[in-house]
Amino acid sequence: MKISSAYKVQYDIRPSKQTERRVLLDILRAAADVGFDWRRYKYVGFGGYKFYDFEMLFRHLGIRDMTSIELDKSLFARCRFNKPFSFIEFHEGLLGDYLEEATFRKPLVAWLDYDCHISDSVIEDVRVISAKAPVGSFIFITVDARISEGMRQLAPSRRLARVKDEYGEFALVTNSDDLSPNNFPLFAERALWAALQESLTMRTDGVFVPLVRTFYKDTALMVTVGGCLCDTIRAPSLDRRIGREFDFLRPNSTGPYSIPAFNLTTRERQLLDVAVTQKKQLAEPRKSLSKLGFSRKEIADYKRMVRFVPKYFESYI
Repeated sequence: MKISSAYKVQYDIRPSKQTERRVLLDILRAAADVGFDWRRYKYVGFGGYKFYDFEMLFRHLGIRDMTSIELDKSLFARCRFNKPFSFIEFHEGLLGDYLEEATFRKPLVAWLDYDCHISDSVIEDVRVISAKAPVGSFIFITVDARISEGMRQLAPSRRLARVKDEYGEFALVTNSDDLSPNNFPLFAERALWAALQESLTMRTDGVFVPLVRTFYKDTALMVTVGGCLCDTIRAPSLDRRIGREFDFLRPNSTGPYSIPAFNLTTRERQLLDVAVTQKKQLAEPRKSLSKLGFSRKEIADYKRMVRFVPKYFESYI
């Protein structure tokens, strides 16, 4: 049986992961500006035994109806012991089984934050939750973007045949080079996005609004895609609101956005904060950053992400 990544990864101190969490939270906050009332929502996610996302969405958005899915039997006792709020419910088993049984009466915020590689079962989960989610739901999917070891061991021609067999219409590849270890993350992102986009677009009771297509990396390279099945009245307003502040997170001619891994000292960050938040672009802070080796792109990336990059401190007891 696969061991949960909760045993191996300290999710609460991964800076790129934390940055992504804050970005997704801010996207939801922006959606509130155009009329989404999060107190009416249900959250579905993988809480593990630390429940970081659950705490965040309750404390910042007020969501009180929550379900955590956990597959690893060895974690069940720790999950129940560490549950931070009494209103969190558990499903012990596969997400697919939960989705098959569930009837959602409230719109969802769902973050299917897998620690596995893309697979046909992940694609099926995306299709099912997209079919069942009520209008007004926000769905985010995260997977490990790297090629799996089993796929890596296959000859290129067999790799291509396997992908076409498993992913069918979402196997958006033309040749085996698209599935090389270096190119596989782009395939994984395209397939995941296609599954979400098509599953929500085919719904006739709402409008699909794209929200995010992005990579991030602490150790493993991960990819996240997300969108909203919006009612026709609010869809244009939501699209404009997200576009004003978060358009860089949606795909462009250069592909999905990659959240930078900022490895900064306290003094460097203070200088960057000054440089990117000035109303007038004064030359002196940027000259200082240039002397330290920061490129224009790095400064521009930091300006986009300045509100979301976490700060850590160390203490000794």
